[in-house]
Amino acid sequence: MYIQKHISLIKLMHACLVALVFIISGCATTNSNQPKVAEVKVDDVTAKTSATVNQKNVEIEASDTISSESNTPSTPTKRAAEFYPGTGTFTARPGTSLSSSTTEGDITLMFQDAPIEEVAMTILGDLLGRAYVVDERVKGSVSLKTGRPLARDALIPVMENILKANNAVLAENDGVFQILPASEGLSSVVTPSYELDRQKGYQVIVVPLRYISAAEMKNVLRSLQGENAMIQTDESRNILLVSGTQAELKNMLDTVEIFDVDQFKGMSTAIFRLSSSSASKVIQELNAIFGFNGEEGQAGVIRFVEIERLNAILAITPQQKYLNTVSQWVDRLDRVDNSIARTLHVYFVQNLRAGYLAQILSELFDADVSAQEGQDPAALAPGLAGSSIESSGIGNSDAGFISGAFGYRSEFSK
Repeated sequence: MYIQKHISLIKLMHACLVALVFIISGCATTNSNQPKVAEVKVDDVTAKTSATVNQKNVEIEASDTISSESNTPSTPTKRAAEFYPGTGTFTARPGTSLSSSTTEGDITLMFQDAPIEEVAMTILGDLLGRAYVVDERVKGSVSLKTGRPLARDALIPVMENILKANNAVLAENDGVFQILPASEGLSSVVTPSYELDRQKGYQVIVVPLRYISAAEMKNVLRSLQGENAMIQTDESRNILLVSGTQAELKNMLDTVEIFDVDQFKGMSTAIFRLSSSSASKVIQELNAIFGFNGEEGQAGVIRFVEIERLNAILAITPQQKYLNTVSQWVDRLDRVDNSIARTLHVYFVQNLRAGYLAQILSELFDADVSAQEGQDPAALAPGLAGSSIESSGIGNSDAGFISGAFGYRSEFSK
């Protein structure tokens, strides 16, 4: 009895050796033209448990569509920033056409407690030869002595200053000067003009604005000339109507000439295209770096605008040199940590369907997977055929061996 069992055991071992020979021969006949594959080691894998993948031995063979030179993700190519420098000039110097006359004259004025009627007769009648009318409501006396001889075109401004001190104005209507109370000066002017006439007194000037808005220019003039300055705006045409004496009008026109400049021409801009980061995120970081927290006035130093379509940042500043600092910080911020970056790796499956293997990996790592439908999950890889080795019962022992990974199945049954 013992000898019979011993013989049965020997036959069983012999059958196992035969099965191993078939398995090894099947591995040897596997298609040698299969591409090189990535070596993946998974230890102690159970359903939805941790897995260890040795990525150091990954090899991806170059093809027409996929190529890889290194396992380390390559840094995206950074695009050069586009700089558009401005002039940096936001005001202009007033022209010389409105400057005061510096011509030496031969007229010297000297009055001591003289009534306004006498002063008007001397300046307007005797020196300029102009007709004039003095309103009876205008009263006052004048004391004046010029420091140097005056030219004839300086006499009208001098007369206006004398009348202003007595709450009166000098206006011209139909070639006749009228000396009126200051409250009636504007109503006495029949037609406004585009230029300051040095031969007239109180005037209304139309000032077309090219760049600055009428409302903004009015605020500037109010702050310089006071609330009593006669300034009207026509915002639909973007023009100003200013009225006053020659001296007042000259000051206002000089101010307009200083501020009515092309501000966009003075601004410097740059476009920074990002390759690794989101434009909105980088703008938040730039605002924090430059100390911008939304307070009024800070946007005038430098302003950042997101260009979502290009994933780019538009920087606008009156100081061109600020753009160099911004460029340095954009280069520092436009990057991503490769250890957490999502990258592409390719593994060529030899012995299973790729979809079936992907499903298993997705269950292990809780990842999403997409595979072609209509495939048998347990199907073998292309070019492999299943085979079966069967043996009749040997003694009372049952033995089985399955090698699904290689496409062979061996069964030992009673």
